Amino acid sequence: MTALQRIPIAPLARPLPSAPRRPGESYRRIEATLPVRRQLAMAGADASLPVDIAASLVSEAALLLERLETSRRTRVRDVLDRAARSSRVTRALSSTSADYLRALSCRSWRRQVAELDLPVRVVAGLGEEPDRLLGRCDLLEDAIRWETAALLCGRTMGEWGSGVIRGGMR
Repeated sequence: MTALQRIPIAPLARPLPSAPRRPGESYRRIEATLPVRRQLAMAGADASLPVDIAASLVSEAALLLERLETSRRTRVRDVLDRAARSSRVTRALSSTSADYLRALSCRSWRRQVAELDLPVRVVAGLGEEPDRLLGRCDLLEDAIRWETAALLCGRTMGEWGSGVIRGGMR
């Protein structure tokens, strides 16, 4: 019988994990005033989210409400909240979507950033004065619930919210 020989194995080089994000998005860096950046940083810290994720969620929720509140429905936020609370998985999630969902649910981001990189589709709706929508930090907890519900059914927050208000989706 021969003795087992130990072979040294070099540790695997692992890149630092990047923050989970909604898969398939393109991002663009935007600028915001210092007071709005501070407000986003504080709201993000309170919710255990990186500032760029907080900014993405807040701005998308603000855009959604701005668009939906022109409809005849009253109490749009309440309708969206009820739908988000009753949302369920409707399809198998990809591993990247599952990572993003886990990070949203557990607030388990491993890094903080100073830059505001938002999805291009959201940046397009911000217009000339992004601070107006980025400053809506009061929407952050709602936005997390709405983003989670949207992710569970494979839609963006805007698509999901529009579907809920039109009565076609939960």
